[in-house]
Amino acid sequence: MLKLFYNRYSYAIALFCIGAMFTGLLISRAVLSMALILFVLNGALAGKEKIKTIFNDRLYISMLLLFIVPLVTGLWSSDMKSWWQATEVKLPLVLLPLGFAALPAIKKEHYDRLSRLFILLLLSGTFWSTAQYISNSDTIAESYLRAKVIATPFDRNHIYFSFTLAVAVLVLYKLFSQT
Repeated sequence: MLKLFYNRYSYAIALFCIGAMFTGLLISRAVLSMALILFVLNGALAGKEKIKTIFNDRLYISMLLLFIVPLVTGLWSSDMKSWWQATEVKLPLVLLPLGFAALPAIKKEHYDRLSRLFILLLLSGTFWSTAQYISNSDTIAESYLRAKVIATPFDRNHIYFSFTLAVAVLVLYKLFSQT
């Protein structure tokens, strides 16, 4: 019975989790974490055969190496808090492919919808940052002189936000080049 339920709804669960992860990036780390956990659990139910295939994927092995380096450095780290933060940030690199292992190829219409959601969410994050600047332009301009940055979504991490905006530009290019 559980297998029948899973076979019927696993694709929809995966798509929902991807949308929730996008939303969680901007709104809440808790939403992001819960969506990631559900996404990985959904993928883990795919069975050992599908999960074994990702260990033959060079991209996954590369991401795994990015995780292993900070993990191993913890063996001689004196600052365990900083070590855990560096390790925790890279943990999704190991877990996300497990979720994608269960997901068959995403249908074009679903890819387009997820892409549009991603772009709209990032656009709203950009508007939020712009509103922060407009409402406090003098304070923010002054803070730039002391190496401070404007508030952004993603737990106010401007580097991740900027990188994700660059990815959104590539997604926009792909969407427009298809039409």
